[in-house]
Amino acid sequence: MVRQTRRKVVARAVDRRTGKVLRGEFGSQAEAQEMVDRLLRAHSPGSWREHVTPE
Repeated sequence: MVRQTRRKVVARAVDRRTGKVLRGEFGSQAEAQEMVDRLLRAHSPGSWREHVTPE
């Protein structure tokens, strides 16, 4: 039996009117964190912010 753990990242733009949502599924915590870091450094600062939900 093989068990795989996947990390999911769901990002929604602060402006809910645009409805912009990005979703990603990653094989490791490092890959998921890299995506979050890229969003937080995005071209338009303030567009994305970190929100952590309990597992």
